[in-house]
Amino acid sequence: MGEAAAGTGFWGGTIDDVRFYNRALGTNDVAYLYGKESQPASSPMLAASLVPGSSLQLNLAGVPNQGYVLLSTTNLVSPIQWTPVWTNAADATGAWQFTVTNLDGAGQFYRLTVLPQ
Repeated sequence: MGEAAAGTGFWGGTIDDVRFYNRALGTNDVAYLYGKESQPASSPMLAASLVPGSSLQLNLAGVPNQGYVLLSTTNLVSPIQWTPVWTNAADATGAWQFTVTNLDGAGQFYRLTVLPQ
């Protein structure tokens, strides 16, 4: 994350939910997402890295051999309609990776869910 407001260092925690939006979310948006999509503290860690003009790389540190579904939508207005994009299991170390190569500038939102074992 960024530097502390006092300029004394960087935050040393972890983030278990990363999302990118093409607009500022209002209080109703945030409340809706929090209420409908909160996950337990044992959620997998998902990181995103952008290769400018090329692709978006999603990397997961999850549960070994656990199945995950990547969902996508272009609109966060209720009711949100998530579409499955990719289903795959993490490897024996819990690593899972997906590359988004269709970066056309349109708003695209992603969500990762766990498959029941």
